[in-house]
Amino acid sequence: MKSETIFSYLVNEGFQFAESKLLGNTTTLYVYQKNGIYPNSGNPQCVFLEVEQKHGEDVSVRFSMNVPVELRDAVYDIMKREEHEPENCSGVTI
Repeated sequence: MKSETIFSYLVNEGFQFAESKLLGNTTTLYVYQKNGIYPNSGNPQCVFLEVEQKHGEDVSVRFSMNVPVELRDAVYDIMKREEHEPENCSGVTI
C-alpha cells in the first residue's frame, strides 16, 4: 500500500512517528517528525499524511517548510509510482 511505503521511507530517513488522529469515518492523519521530538531540540521537520480508505487508498501529503526538497520529491515519486502500478498483479503475463 502507498501509505506503508511512505511510512517506511520516512523512518529510514530518520523521521519518527509522532501521532495519528481520526479525521472522519474513513480518513486518518499521521504525523512524522525529525528533530524537535524532544524539548529544546530545535525546529522539527514535519510530514503530515492524510490517508483516506473509503475508495481504495487516497493519500495526500503536506510538509513543513524546513523539510528538504529531495525528501519531498522522493515522497512524490513514491506516490506516483504506486498510482501507476496495478493492484493484485504479481508479475504474471498473459
